[in-house]
Amino acid sequence: MRSLDSLHNYVLVFETMSPCGIYRNICVLTHVLRDPGADTAPVPPLYLRLVTIHGRDFQKYSIDNSIHLVPVDEEEVDRLEMQHRVLDIVFDKRLIFPPVANVRDVLDCGYGAATWAVEVAEGYPNCKVVGVDISPHMKPDDLPDNFEPQLDDINRPFTFPSNKFDVVHSRLVGGGINRNRWPNYLRDIKR
Repeated sequence: MRSLDSLHNYVLVFETMSPCGIYRNICVLTHVLRDPGADTAPVPPLYLRLVTIHGRDFQKYSIDNSIHLVPVDEEEVDRLEMQHRVLDIVFDKRLIFPPVANVRDVLDCGYGAATWAVEVAEGYPNCKVVGVDISPHMKPDDLPDNFEPQLDDINRPFTFPSNKFDVVHSRLVGGGINRNRWPNYLRDIKR
């Protein structure tokens, strides 16, 4: 399991929820999908709790709220890194394509083990990479200074300003996005 000592690196902003009923059983965590200049706060214990199912560790919050039904243990980190290596071969080691001149701001939706986000941050040291994921458990301990992990549910609307990012990366996150969120999710990553 990755160390949770550095979880203060996550940006959390709290707000009042509307009484829509969908999120009535979850902690009031706002869209951290916002301009990363916000203050940081410790991750609430609600997001750190694990549940073991058939010998695998899952984030209890994600299971309880049917957000992302995938393990968050070292075996999953290994699987995600192997998956990234396969896609690396398929895409001829191109992290960003088509090429983008002067990459300044990158958003990685559902960064998982952060392999892609870290490689982009290291490959483009003058850009800022913001990674968003619902679980803090697979975040690597050593991160480049220009990578900012944020804790949030990508099923919630983005609050970043339009045209904030030069590149928005959203790969293999289908299992973590609710069916009714897809049209708005596609609008959010396009804007």
